[in-house]
Amino acid sequence: MKLENLLKLTMLGTLLGSFMLPASLPVKADPVDPNGLNNIPETGWSSWQRWDKMNASDLRFGLSKNDTTALMSLENLCFGEIETPSTEKKKAENYWYRINSQLINTSTGEIQIGCWENGRFRNIVTITARRMSRTSEVPPTPKTTATPQTQQVSQTDTTSRTSEVQTSEVARADERCRRVQAPVKEGLAIRSQPTANSAWIGGVANGDTVTITTNPATIVTVDGRNWVAIQSPVSGWVTNGKVGDKGNLILCKP
Repeated sequence: MKLENLLKLTMLGTLLGSFMLPASLPVKADPVDPNGLNNIPETGWSSWQRWDKMNASDLRFGLSKNDTTALMSLENLCFGEIETPSTEKKKAENYWYRINSQLINTSTGEIQIGCWENGRFRNIVTITARRMSRTSEVPPTPKTTATPQTQQVSQTDTTSRTSEVQTSEVARADERCRRVQAPVKEGLAIRSQPTANSAWIGGVANGDTVTITTNPATIVTVDGRNWVAIQSPVSGWVTNGKVGDKGNLILCKP
């Protein structure tokens, strides 16, 4: 074979090989699954799981105000709204989560929650979580400040009246205390007005407490949903569920 023909065949083989090489490489991206076609989890983490599996898990999260704020921010970034009737459906379609190896092997660790759209995560948050099946711990309750005791200088009527006023104020505060027990694991959003479209001004995790403004509570019903006015941790409104539901708030003391 002539040298010229040999060179042509060599160049042709190289050219064909350059076209065939990409087709033989594994495809790492999958527009509908963040795990990719290889389904190989990142070191130290489980595979990504669809959000609809979260309800069947024993994970409890939103354990701090910072984590609750992060979850609300993720929801607002992904969907432009927080705790509306449509967001739960959108979470089932777009949310994915994974847990780290520490949480796999022990009762406490971290989880990551992300909003997956068009083959990429729009955002991911990392928060603390607890496996309730692996711990006998009771969910933490906020510490209460001891009621200051009036030093008894004498058994006068003034001292007695002061003590009665203090006791009455503490009793009224206890009557207005409510603990959050929402069906969604993220807790509740605090809004500026009693509507799902009003400004989000904070959040409160399941197990934490709020103080309602009045007792009985000030309740406003909008679009079939009850809203309760609160004065702490910040002044605003939280949803107490749809009319007829058991509600998201319970008495702090039975």
